[in-house]
Amino acid sequence: MRRFLIIVALLALPRLALAEPTAEDHERARALLAEGRTKRANDDHKGALEAFQRAHEIENLSTTGIEVGRTLVQLGRLVEARDLFISIARMPAQPGEPPPVTSARGEALTMADSLEHRIPTLAIKITGPIDPSVSATVDGVAIAIELLEQPRRVDPGAHTVVVHAGGLDRMVDVTVAEGENKEISIEVPRPDSGAAVQPLPAPPPQPRPPPKRSHTIAWVGAGMVVTGVTAGTLTGLSAISKTNTLLDVCSGALCPPPYHDELQRAETMATLSTISFIFAAAGFVLTVWDLARDQSPPSDPRNP
Repeated sequence: MRRFLIIVALLALPRLALAEPTAEDHERARALLAEGRTKRANDDHKGALEAFQRAHEIENLSTTGIEVGRTLVQLGRLVEARDLFISIARMPAQPGEPPPVTSARGEALTMADSLEHRIPTLAIKITGPIDPSVSATVDGVAIAIELLEQPRRVDPGAHTVVVHAGGLDRMVDVTVAEGENKEISIEVPRPDSGAAVQPLPAPPPQPRPPPKRSHTIAWVGAGMVVTGVTAGTLTGLSAISKTNTLLDVCSGALCPPPYHDELQRAETMATLSTISFIFAAAGFVLTVWDLARDQSPPSDPRNP
C-alpha cells in the first residue's frame, strides 16, 4: 500500500508542475512585461531582462520567451539568445492558442537563423607537451583539452583563456568580433623543458636606517644639572643663613675671635654653592651638546 501511494504521488508531480497559472499569476506576468518594456525603452536592458525572465517563468509562452531572447541579443549574449529562440520555435502548438503565440514561434525561428552567422567562434591550440595534468578554462568555465582546438561558439567581445600545465598558468585575453572565426595559439613550456626563465628584477636597495645614538652623555649631564642645582641651593641657603647671623656681631669682614670659625664655615658654604652651580652649568652644556648631535646626519662609515 505504501509503495502504491508513492507511485501515485510521483505521477501527480508533473501535473502539479504544469498547473495552469492563476488569474493573479497572469496579472503579475502582464505587469512584469510592461515593466520590462519600459526599462528597455530607457536603455536599462539588464533590468528589462530580469523583468522579462520573471514573466516567462510564470507564463512559459513563446510571447514571453521572445522578449527574453530580444533582450539577450541587445546585451550581446548571442549564444544564449540563439539557444532560447530554438527552444521557443520547438514549443508544441496548443489547440486554440492565440495568434500572437503562434507568430512568436515563427519569429523565434527567424531570429535563431539570423544569429547563426553573427555568433563568432574561438579555437585554441596548445603548443608544448600535453599530459593529463594540463587543464584550461574559457571565461572561468573548464573546457576539455581535446575540445579546445574545435571552434567554440562564444559571444562577441573580450574573453579570458587560462591554461594550467606543470604548475604554471598562461593567461591570454582575446577579443572576438561578431561573425569572426578566430584561432589562437598558446605555448605552455614545462619547467623541465629548459626554457629560459626571466628572473624577477631585483628590488631597489633600501636606504640604511641611521644608527641609533646613545644619549648616555645627555643623561649624565642631566644628572649633573640636578645634583649641582640641588647642592648649590642647599649650600647657598646655608651660607646666607650663617651670614645673616654674623651681620649683628661683625663689622664688614672683621668679626670677634669667637666668630671666626662661623665666618669660615659661611665662606666655605658660599664657595661650595658657587662650585655646585658651575657643576650644574657644565652638565647643562653636555646635555645640550649631546642632544644637538641628532640634528646632524650621521657619517657613513663607508665614506669617512
